[in-house]
Amino acid sequence: MFDLAQESFAKQGDRFFLDESRGVIIVPEAVLEKIHEDIQKERVFLYEKRQEVLEVLEVVKQRVMKELMQREQERHKELEEKGIFGTGKRDFSAAECMGCGGEPMGGVFLFPLCEEAHHYACLECLDKEVNRYWRVTDRAECRKTLVCPILTSTCKANGDTFGMDEYRKAAGGNEEVEIRLSALAAQLQAPASFSLTRDLPNEAVLLTDQTTVMLSNIEISVELFFVLLFRTKITIDGSFFIGEHNDNEDCIREHGMMGETPVCLTRDWGAVSSLALENIERMPPSSIGCVLEKINLVNTGLINILPKLRIHEDSEIELLSLYANRREHVAAVLAQKKPFCVRRRVKEMTLGEYAVGVITKMSLKDCEVESLYLHAYEKEQVAEVLKQEKPFCVGRVKHMFLHSYAVCVVTKMGHEDSEIELLNLNASEKEHVAEVIAQEKPFCVGRVKGMILDDYAVGVITKMSLKDCEFEDLCLYATKREHVAEVLAQEKPFCVGRVKGMRLYKYAASVITRMTIHEDNTMKNFVLDGDKKHFSRILKEGDNSIDLGRIRTGGLCVPEKIKRKLRYTLVDGEGEEVLEEESDEEVLEEEEPSQRGNLLE
Repeated sequence: MFDLAQESFAKQGDRFFLDESRGVIIVPEAVLEKIHEDIQKERVFLYEKRQEVLEVLEVVKQRVMKELMQREQERHKELEEKGIFGTGKRDFSAAECMGCGGEPMGGVFLFPLCEEAHHYACLECLDKEVNRYWRVTDRAECRKTLVCPILTSTCKANGDTFGMDEYRKAAGGNEEVEIRLSALAAQLQAPASFSLTRDLPNEAVLLTDQTTVMLSNIEISVELFFVLLFRTKITIDGSFFIGEHNDNEDCIREHGMMGETPVCLTRDWGAVSSLALENIERMPPSSIGCVLEKINLVNTGLINILPKLRIHEDSEIELLSLYANRREHVAAVLAQKKPFCVRRRVKEMTLGEYAVGVITKMSLKDCEVESLYLHAYEKEQVAEVLKQEKPFCVGRVKHMFLHSYAVCVVTKMGHEDSEIELLNLNASEKEHVAEVIAQEKPFCVGRVKGMILDDYAVGVITKMSLKDCEFEDLCLYATKREHVAEVLAQEKPFCVGRVKGMRLYKYAASVITRMTIHEDNTMKNFVLDGDKKHFSRILKEGDNSIDLGRIRTGGLCVPEKIKRKLRYTLVDGEGEEVLEEESDEEVLEEEEPSQRGNLLE
């Protein structure tokens, strides 16, 4: 029998929303039942169909079990020939349905979900999940799909969906559902406009791309909103709110009745129709109220909906992740003159490729961001940021990670009220930092507790204004001589301000020949970690020529040959000078392989 609740994507009382080829159908359950009067005949047909499915699946099951038992016998025979006895044999009698927990008793038929028969499912669960699998738009989000969770070569080869695949082949397509929906849609005339309210018409309604749907003073589920966005013309008038979608609850409420439930906006790699983009463009800024929990939009024009959101001030966003491999995915956002507000707290913000530019359109002044990740692999992807004349505010960021061309973005950030616990810049290519190296005026990074510069990003330190900075830890890591070429080419030394701990790995060790430290500084630890080839530049310096200032006893960790090139004063915990022979400093062996430590240990 046609299951209206199962085939619909949303419900409102006894009205159901169905996504059909011609558009969205809103249909009362009673209307569909009137179209099909011969219910008893259908039940007989379905019973006969079920028996046919059982017969087909029984044949497949017997084949699978026969082959499996044969493999088991061969395996035990091989073990016995090798003199291995007493290995346990698999017990296939204790099977149960992975979905509902039903056992093979009382007439319950169980079918293996993989050809290794690790798990089973009953017909009812298979039918339910197969229908659900084809209704969802994001397969990765369909966590309830019955698949074998055991990762073996056989299960992987079948994509873990052997059971559902065999059931689909045995049961055939749901042609009668398509016929009924098509017949119903053919009878309906789509209205030019439709006001969506809680009280829906008693008769079926067809909404198409020619129908203007008015949303005013209501709350609807996020699932219903996205379907209407793609299939109809949307007009927003007054207050409008989107909330969490629940299959068992009504999708339309009066404004404020959904309890402002957090929603997740997740879409990836999906082509966005011109109709949806026109709908987004037509929406007023901040017209869609919501409490956001998660945003994950990947390579989709739906990113342009962000300025249209009115995010509740109490929202605590777990993830705000945007990736755009094409500029048009973010073009409308970048064209905004007024920044859109992200509100109070974001646990993780990740912006990739062209989406990096979106950060310049966010109002983050009063926002707390626990971790910020920016990735850009082409120069054009950061062009929108680099052309900014005024610095933009990133709010209060605890951990900031800038990769590849996104390293350049740090020069355009405003850090007046920020205190960054960890700043990590990583550039594997020289071109990634060319824009930074080329600028003459130093830029400020604000208050930073820990900083890690990797590969070519090491050269960026010469362009930072660090004289008044106080670092808990400074870590430089360079695996190639070229990574530090820009630093060593400097005629004038650069100052790193006050530093409590400094760790220089491999070729980054040579940076100390061009570095000065604040005269009133005491380091708790100073580490040079590398092989002999990494210290060749330091060894060319004169003895006692590299000034490190004061270092706590027990905190100096350098190779013995390097030690004589350094000028430093060992002090105790009270800041009193300690003679060299009284201290117990660690000496690294020159040929010992270098290991990178944890910056914040």
